[in-house]
Amino acid sequence: MFDIELECPQCARVVNSLKVGLCKSCYMKQYHKSERGIEVRNKYKQTDKYKQYCLENPKSDSYTKAQKKYLAKDSSKVRRSNYKLIRNYGITLADKQNMLFNQMGECAVDGCSNEAVCVDHNHTTGKVRELLCYGCNTAIGMIKESLEVASGIVEYIRRHTVGD
Repeated sequence: MFDIELECPQCARVVNSLKVGLCKSCYMKQYHKSERGIEVRNKYKQTDKYKQYCLENPKSDSYTKAQKKYLAKDSSKVRRSNYKLIRNYGITLADKQNMLFNQMGECAVDGCSNEAVCVDHNHTTGKVRELLCYGCNTAIGMIKESLEVASGIVEYIRRHTVGD
């Protein structure tokens, strides 16, 4: 639009905006010193409790960075998955893979072969039953493992099937 190249009066860089007359970095420095910049910064300042926590735990930030880096590794994902299986169901990742092999990679209810398999277990006894797809596992959870509700659903579907 304009063939004129303006220079920032403070740092002599080329200015992209005709509105301000300063380059972006000089404008931001000026803005942060202004009343509005200070007001915005104070509005979003960290709470006193968090500041106190950071003072008392100086390694917490470096710890979270290291933790994020560790959790991003594939091997840690396998370890985490194995840990969750042991904690929640008392089986290892190898046990789950054996169950999947024995079920030929299919859901025990509808026979679909989704990759997202869920470990189905009895909520009363905690005993692991078989592997299910997400939909079947959710359906069993929604009916609260009740045979009465399941048979009621079957009867309802039979009454309302197309072609009757």
